[in-house]
Amino acid sequence: MVGRERPNTGKTMYIGIDIGSISAKLVVAGGDGDILYADYRYHRGDPVGTTGELCRGARDTGFARYRSLCVTGSGRNLIGDCLNADLVKNEITATWKASRTLLPEAESIIEIGGQDSKLISLDDGEIRDFRLNSVCAAGTGAFIEQQSHRLGITPMELSTLALMAARPARFTGRCTVFVETEMINLQQRGWDAESIAAGLFDAVSENYLNDLGSGMNITGPVLFCGGVSEMEAMRRS
Repeated sequence: MVGRERPNTGKTMYIGIDIGSISAKLVVAGGDGDILYADYRYHRGDPVGTTGELCRGARDTGFARYRSLCVTGSGRNLIGDCLNADLVKNEITATWKASRTLLPEAESIIEIGGQDSKLISLDDGEIRDFRLNSVCAAGTGAFIEQQSHRLGITPMELSTLALMAARPARFTGRCTVFVETEMINLQQRGWDAESIAAGLFDAVSENYLNDLGSGMNITGPVLFCGGVSEMEAMRRS
C-alpha cells in the first residue's frame, strides 16, 4: 500500500482515485500537475480489491509516498474510508475542477461513463446547472458494450466499424430491451454492419440528449469526458 510522505521530504506527489460504476482509475500527479503515473482497470464488482491492485501497481512502479489523496466516483465513500483519504469529492465537483485546468473556457461538460452520464452547464467557469442520467442505461457506455457483444466485437471495434459507414441506420426505439430485435430487422432490410454500428452511436447520443438535455442550454466550447469519449464514433455523433 502507498503511504503518506513526511512533510520534510521536499516531494510533492498527489494521488487521485476514481471509482466508477464499472471501472477504477488511479493517477499520480506532481506538484505542477504533470501526470507521473496512471492506471485503469475494470473492477467487476470488487472495487476494494481492484483499488488495492491499483495502489500496489503504483507502489511497485516506485510511487510509494504521496502528499495527499483524493477519491471520487460513485464508490468514493467506501474507498475513501478504506484509504483514509484526505479528500472525498463527488463526480460533479471533480469533473468541474478538471475542466478548470484542461479547458478553462468550457461552457458545457458532457460526461458519459459505464452506467452514469452527466451534463454540466458552466457560466464564467462556475457551475450554473447540472443533470444526472435516469435509471435508463441507453445513454451510457453499458449500452454500447451490450450491443458490441451482440455483434461479437469490442466497443472500440464497434467504433471503428461505425466510422466506415456511408450513412447510419435509424433505430426507432433505442431502448436496450428492443435493440436486438431492431438490429435483426435492420439486417433483414439490407443494412450493413457498419451502418448499424453508426446507428447505435447515434442512438446513444439521442438518448443522452433526451434524458439530460431537456431545458439545458448546451453551448461550446464543450468538454467531453468519461470512458465513452475515447471512441471516435461517439465523439463524432
